[in-house]
Amino acid sequence: MIADEADQDGQKQFLVFAAVFFPATNVLKLHNEVLNLRKKFGYGDEDVLKSSPKTKPKHVSSTDHAEIKNAILDLAAAESCKVCCYVVPHDIAKGQKHADRLKFGTNTLLGKFDQFLLEHGKCAGMAFFDTTTDYK
Repeated sequence: MIADEADQDGQKQFLVFAAVFFPATNVLKLHNEVLNLRKKFGYGDEDVLKSSPKTKPKHVSSTDHAEIKNAILDLAAAESCKVCCYVVPHDIAKGQKHADRLKFGTNTLLGKFDQFLLEHGKCAGMAFFDTTTDYK
């Protein structure tokens, strides 16, 4: 599982935590296919590939940026990856301490990841979260 959060500071309407669950048997194939897609769409080894159009390299067109994201989503679906999102309006979450809001999102994703592992033969898994110093 790889997870990240967005808009934890309340600048937008929602606090969002999202995670992608990868079946371990498919990770190498996914990695290699993403490398091929990066090359096909003109992404260099050091170029950032994120969802936000603000992060795309200047030499990659907006059309190519949208197409590579769609191709990666199609690939992930074909390889049995699952996406889990925790979304809460800031108007609801504002009654909680900042650290508690983040911990609740983290715990929610980990609970769904545990369910994913149980559904795939009670196997073990690894969870990676974006680096944060917001709570310990």
